[in-house]
Amino acid sequence: MMNTLFLTGEEKKLFESLSNNVKEGWEVEIETNEYEDTPEKFELRLDTYMPYDPVLRVLADELSNAKDSANALEIAMNTDFSNISEDALIDLFYTLGSDSISAMIQKMLENASKDENIHEVAAFSVIRHSLLSALITA
Repeated sequence: MMNTLFLTGEEKKLFESLSNNVKEGWEVEIETNEYEDTPEKFELRLDTYMPYDPVLRVLADELSNAKDSANALEIAMNTDFSNISEDALIDLFYTLGSDSISAMIQKMLENASKDENIHEVAAFSVIRHSLLSALITA
């Protein structure tokens, strides 16, 4: 079982404010990778996103109308990702970008009340960490 959260300094503060029962068993590693995303890069990724998963096709249509990454976040947060393949999720999270994933992690931490919520944060933090690592070495 993975028990490491890759969190920014601000996210770590949110995590530390949670109850001991929720924090128990989790280790925080500070996310040191950084990538400067821009509205133009985000727009380009949205324009080239071609999902093959039916759920993600609907999401892509909704995302194509997103005004900015904050609006994309709102759309993505209302999507059930549980039955989507790993490959399809990789494409999606690349398209959303690290800023949107960071915003999702922050929202999750703000609303976390049980261990299951932290498992979701862990998954998203690993996705972001992997994406940032790939972007930095690219």
